[in-house]
Amino acid sequence: MGCSHSSAATTRTSKQSRRAKQSRAFCAGLPVVGILRCDGARWECAQAIVSAADRAEYHYRIVYAVVEGLPYQHVRAGKPLSASQEEALRVAVEELDLAGCVCITGDCGSFVHYQGAVRSLTTRAVVLSPLVQASLIATMYQRTEKVIVVTNDTNDYSQADLEQNLVAIGLEQDDAKRFIVVGLQHIRGFATADVADQEVSEWGLVDESVTTVERKAIITTVERKAKERNAKAIILESTLLPSFSDALRARLGLPVFDALTLVDYFVHASTDNPRFGLDFDERQAGRCNAYDGLDPAKLPAIGILRIDYEYPPALGDIACEKSYGYRTTHEVAEGLTFEVAQEGGPLCSEKRKNVAAALQRLQATPGVVGIAGDCGFLMNYLADARSVSKLPCFISALIQCDLMATAYGDEAHFLVLTANGAALEPKFAEMLALANVTEAEVQARFHVLGLEDVDGFDAVAKGEAVDTARVEPGIVALAKAAVARFPDVRAILLECTELPPYADALRSALGVQVFDAITLVDYVHSSTADNPHFGVKFQTTVHAASTARFGRDSARNSERNSVPETPSTRPSSTPWRKSPPTL
Repeated sequence: MGCSHSSAATTRTSKQSRRAKQSRAFCAGLPVVGILRCDGARWECAQAIVSAADRAEYHYRIVYAVVEGLPYQHVRAGKPLSASQEEALRVAVEELDLAGCVCITGDCGSFVHYQGAVRSLTTRAVVLSPLVQASLIATMYQRTEKVIVVTNDTNDYSQADLEQNLVAIGLEQDDAKRFIVVGLQHIRGFATADVADQEVSEWGLVDESVTTVERKAIITTVERKAKERNAKAIILESTLLPSFSDALRARLGLPVFDALTLVDYFVHASTDNPRFGLDFDERQAGRCNAYDGLDPAKLPAIGILRIDYEYPPALGDIACEKSYGYRTTHEVAEGLTFEVAQEGGPLCSEKRKNVAAALQRLQATPGVVGIAGDCGFLMNYLADARSVSKLPCFISALIQCDLMATAYGDEAHFLVLTANGAALEPKFAEMLALANVTEAEVQARFHVLGLEDVDGFDAVAKGEAVDTARVEPGIVALAKAAVARFPDVRAILLECTELPPYADALRSALGVQVFDAITLVDYVHSSTADNPHFGVKFQTTVHAASTARFGRDSARNSERNSVPETPSTRPSSTPWRKSPPTL
């Protein structure tokens, strides 16, 4: 006999209950992002919607803290805080601290006005606005190149207001002028008065939640200004706008940075990398790898500028093609050896031509959207690369230093791990200045830690395969000793591109954020790629036999300690093809 209707219903209910419990348990193990909330705000910002319970495949969960007595209009105008508002802000930040947040952001981009105030209240990373990314983005482009900043209403947020905010978070005035504000107040729902009174139900994180007419109006407005100013990138200042990031990427072919690219970046620096390294947090064992099941041939590619130095890269090394969920293509700058890069002297005409030729070959490769480098000392030649490249250049992990300094309070210190401390120290201050860290008191908070004496790590200088299992304990021990000397260390930067295989071990042992060449490359790539969780689908084609959305690729464990073959330096034969979105 078949089951009765009542028993079948009971079975379905039981299964749904089990799935709900599994989802809650999974979400409980995810890292937490804290959001400061305007008092009375009724809209949902992008970070909250994408990480909602019904999107449990995303890689963090949200905790709100309302700043009592601080309404949106006050935040938008950047008014000074009253004594009661200062106290409410302190209480809200303390609430997020207690929740164990990996970073604290705001429910609207205008919280940038209070970036300094919040940094002084916590030891956690503070990234209150998408504008916090501006310094890092500026470093990737020539100083004559422009970036569009899209806000909801320029009637109360002018070009002068934008520049003032950017200078306050560390940009030079000349760099701040490169960022051009564009408003959307002529489109329904975007005027400040409308946003302040917006119901949750009227905004969602998929393009389909807004009419085609409005979506086209947004894209047309941004496209017109981007073409007018020959802009190279876009920042979406408003947290309502990531709904349209994919549509803008598809239409304009430019990197689009928003609230999600920023928060994702800091989450990734805090958590277990799903592609390589130590598995250190079993609570996150079900966390989604954003590229699982996607066809790499349909995604943008990253070009890797290689110095003239042969070695077998380990999994996690920037030169290992298996370190990514997308394609990379590699070109060598002949004559630019490891020794030359370390010395950092001016390039002779022949080496400059070779660097330019390698960059041009990378740019000519179909699908390449940005150029990274396989040596942190390439920071010495960032200006040379930017003068040639038409794509964003992020050829050294060191360009992340200013964003790190911006995110943390003035008491925070940082470790910079390098393969050879003696080689980095003499040029370090100059290299920090190239990364927009120009003030002596800020530079003094970055401490170089050379790893040349770690057992087995001399293989780097010899151009030999590094035994990562042998080297890892020594690197962790040395970093622990350094943190004991500098107890205010809040984050670590791995300058050497052979160090990312140890990032997870450092995160696990020290409980701090670790930034490296991979976090940087993933960050830039995310600004150009179709976000698989929402928005128009213009790149993401799923493999026929795809990996499950939950759980890690089982190949990770079998590959993590092996040394993959050196990737070919020839361009991929499969071009990146965009399928046109429905606009």
